[in-house]
Amino acid sequence: MKYIMQADKKKNIKNRYNLSADFYNSRYRDIQYEKYARMLNGMHLSGRILDLGSGTGMLSDFLDKEVIGVDFSINMLKKSRNKNRILGDAEFLPFKSNVFDFVLSFTLVQNLPSFKVFKEVRRILKPDTLFVLTLLRKKYDENAKKELEKGFSILKEADCGEDTGFICRAKDK
Repeated sequence: MKYIMQADKKKNIKNRYNLSADFYNSRYRDIQYEKYARMLNGMHLSGRILDLGSGTGMLSDFLDKEVIGVDFSINMLKKSRNKNRILGDAEFLPFKSNVFDFVLSFTLVQNLPSFKVFKEVRRILKPDTLFVLTLLRKKYDENAKKELEKGFSILKEADCGEDTGFICRAKDK
């Protein structure tokens, strides 16, 4: 029964994002760019970068560099100018272990039915690399931080307007 409820939640969220793809950038660009600026200020991003929950590719535009974007909304991905976009599920990532130098995920986790994503991110990150994420404050759940701390050391917690942000390093595997 729990699996059916989780699948229904994902389906509803996917449908909502598919329907909002045409106006998403005009409605949310300024808000998202503010989050990116607050969380990534002074950070030198290089190597293989994953934008988890990439949507329309705004982060790639903000960074002015190609990243690998994963989202489960086909309509959002179609709006992206990013060439490296993959239709996929954040809880079941189609990557080998230890391949990314950075995983960036803005306003995604609160949309997921569980915190499996943290284990997946830890799996795909190279040792001693960073996971940067934000969670929508009005849907923020203290359990998210507790689950995050099981696999990551939180280096910084930040106010990101409507989100709470975290910069994390994976604990030794």
